[in-house]
Amino acid sequence: MTQLISDIRSVTSNISAVSSNSDVSSKLAEALGWTRGLSNIQPLSIESRLHLTRGYIGSQPAVVFAFEKDGVSPVHEAALYAYHASIRWGLLFDQQGATLFNSHWVRRNEWFQLPFISWSELERNIEVFNAITPEKIENNEIEKIATNFYQPDKILRPVDDSLVERLDYWREEALRFSTGVEGVDDNLQTLFAQLFVLRAVEDRGLAPDIASLRTTYNVSKEVDLNGLRSVLSHAKETIGSGLFDSDALEFLPTNLLGGIIHDLYVPHNLPSSQTRYNFSWIDADILGLTYEKYLATVLAPIPKSPSTQLDLFKQPVREVKRISVRKSSGVYYTPPQLVRFLVESCLNTISHRITPEKIPLVADFACGSGSFLVAAAGALISRLREHDPDRNWARELVENRKLIGIEIDPRAVTMARLALWLRFAEEPQPLPLPHLEEVIIQGDSLSEEVWNRVPCEYDVILGNPPFLAVGKTSRRNDLAHRFTSAKGKYDYSYLFIELGVNHLADEGVIGMVMPNRLFRNKDAEPIRELISTETDIKNIVDFGSNEVFDGISAYIGMLVAQKRSTSSPDSLRVINVNDLTPSFLSALLLNASAQSEDIESQTIFAYNSSPHPRGKIPWLLLTPEAKSNRTQLESNSVFLEEISLIKQGIRTGANDVFIVEIESGEDGSLAKIANGISDYGLIERAMLRPVVFGSEIRKYRDVQPNRYLIYPYRNGVCIPESELKERYSHAFTYLSRYKEALSSRASLRNRKWYELAWSRSIDWLQKPKLLIRDLAVATSFSVDISGSTFLVGGTAVIPHSQDLIYPLLAYLNSSFINEYIAQTTSSYRGGFQKFEPQHLQRIPVHKRILDDEDLVQEITEMAIAVVNAMTEQREDELDTLENAIDDRLKSALGFS
Repeated sequence: MTQLISDIRSVTSNISAVSSNSDVSSKLAEALGWTRGLSNIQPLSIESRLHLTRGYIGSQPAVVFAFEKDGVSPVHEAALYAYHASIRWGLLFDQQGATLFNSHWVRRNEWFQLPFISWSELERNIEVFNAITPEKIENNEIEKIATNFYQPDKILRPVDDSLVERLDYWREEALRFSTGVEGVDDNLQTLFAQLFVLRAVEDRGLAPDIASLRTTYNVSKEVDLNGLRSVLSHAKETIGSGLFDSDALEFLPTNLLGGIIHDLYVPHNLPSSQTRYNFSWIDADILGLTYEKYLATVLAPIPKSPSTQLDLFKQPVREVKRISVRKSSGVYYTPPQLVRFLVESCLNTISHRITPEKIPLVADFACGSGSFLVAAAGALISRLREHDPDRNWARELVENRKLIGIEIDPRAVTMARLALWLRFAEEPQPLPLPHLEEVIIQGDSLSEEVWNRVPCEYDVILGNPPFLAVGKTSRRNDLAHRFTSAKGKYDYSYLFIELGVNHLADEGVIGMVMPNRLFRNKDAEPIRELISTETDIKNIVDFGSNEVFDGISAYIGMLVAQKRSTSSPDSLRVINVNDLTPSFLSALLLNASAQSEDIESQTIFAYNSSPHPRGKIPWLLLTPEAKSNRTQLESNSVFLEEISLIKQGIRTGANDVFIVEIESGEDGSLAKIANGISDYGLIERAMLRPVVFGSEIRKYRDVQPNRYLIYPYRNGVCIPESELKERYSHAFTYLSRYKEALSSRASLRNRKWYELAWSRSIDWLQKPKLLIRDLAVATSFSVDISGSTFLVGGTAVIPHSQDLIYPLLAYLNSSFINEYIAQTTSSYRGGFQKFEPQHLQRIPVHKRILDDEDLVQEITEMAIAVVNAMTEQREDELDTLENAIDDRLKSALGFS
């Protein structure tokens, strides 16, 4: 703290002597550590009564430093700027002292702020200033420190969400009250795009001769339609870009236009009723995100009776339903953290080649809202400005077609163009904005036609392609003919990855979001082979089972790879992400990818994995220690499938009918049963088999079933219907009640209506066996030591030698076998892994488990002790007993 006090004093004691006031905010930012490590600063030249400097963590704005130009100024302006810029924390200061504030918290109907601190009180309040250092901001510790003073009364919605809320409101109103619905949503989208650009141009003062949109409506929000048309016509001449070629007003209810425009000036729920939006303060990527969220849903009208009228408008009223277009189309808009990481990683890889004479060609073949292209444009412009800060590099990127986006959805094409126009409006002398028809192209990049309009090779290829199961694509035969990866049950995203790899220029770099099952699953063999033979992988990021796309269970990873060179890398950098909550994840990822040593924290685990994978086999992304343990295990083992049968359990196709509980009559020839739909019946005891569901299996438990399976088989052969009716009349009567439903099961495949969907073999169903559920957070085998329990769902391991039941139970439940399996299987929400035969067959079983009689005996006794403790519910002993088994196995088998 002493050094921090000294650094702040060196700035504040000489504020009046600083060469220009504009330097003061930067000087204080430096004193607070914002030019060290991952942090950096950027002084801002914007229209304001304040001198502003942004502090960044990586490429993400994190804090605002505001110095008052002309004496005392309220926090309001500094907080309002920070709110627009989506920066939560800021420090307002002058020659007398400073105030820490939050732009998204409200207290007593004012922006949240801590008490003013005089510079003479610096030492007593140094904790407050320490709270706004990069370390405290990055770890969200500032919130704890601030709330020790006060609690906020209200938390504001971010600016993008607030705008989306109002846009959605007016879209719904337009659909409710338009005389017709055809084209309303599309034209409203076009109008919103036009208004966004006009607001940005107005607040940046780029075209003073274009009348303000505020002049087109009155206090009653009634619009002057001729005035609005005049503004749009003037914009077409002055702003250009092609955006204003369309006349959207013709199709929209005139009575709503004034309210729409008003809500782009006047925010809702911000402190002070005099506040208005300043679009020059809203970054282009935030405005683009606003529009992206708006287009994430469509509104569909539900017509009511034509007689239903609204007195005010005398127009038909419709109900409107909201439909998400994300999941149905496999399109998951990419979080900005991921965009920043991939863009910066790719450009950093070729940074030595980026010059004014050689600007890299960048593409996104499924560009969606254009987030990657906007970020790439910004990152390129930032690098090119180092050579010439006054050139309009944005115009040169477009005129020389250095950015190419292809998108099949016309709504998204409009969105992508808008996002780029908003970004380009930030450049020197930006008007007229460029036409983007040859940069953002509507078309299908998987078709051959579009490639007549775009270059064939690119220096950087970015993207987050649609995630769709192949069954949802309609051109399977055509795609299989043209794409190597279009084999089996592939994911649609693989085709875009293949497209990217095939269109890389020499030394080109690809950075893509992808399903993380690509790293391991069998269906990804062709695309793995293509990636690993045509490129050198630089970075792999695996998010595991974390839910990266809000509200959607899509398990993803990221890859950065460069066109393969003659000298191949020995290893690649792997980053496993454990926690998505850090606000500055992109900076952490970029830092981790640039290091060579292991990095382990609550958020990430980063390491170098070797050797570099080649070919179609699953990518084993292991630390050197894990690789050594795996090699050691495999070199002294046989596969589990060599010493066991590994079989999936029964599938009935109608569990509610076939799985029952006995209500009474357990000792007689008949039993009263209750099924899964609370129906009752009488069943011959000879037709019932004790059964356990895979979902009921627990680690080390000796299964004790309390349900029964109706099993219409003898010695594994289906009992003929005539015999079933005669000898097992009660069972036949019971099953006949559900004949129609049982007969309709698609899984029967021309077998008898009362059969199970998959009956499995009686030979192993009635043997002692180990059982595991299909999905579990870790290897969790139970045991059927008597061999009397049938299995529905889950998987069974039936050792060839029954003497191996308990040793294998202990071995397969061990932590190092769980770790071994986790290296080659995908994870799912909640950390679950799959345990089906394909995942278990190749488990290596160390030879000492088979050959060392003393070890086998010792492990058998330890496993029996755990089973007994589980049966007797001695929960307090379980961890100790399991850990003892783990330690003994690791010691005996030589694992660390």
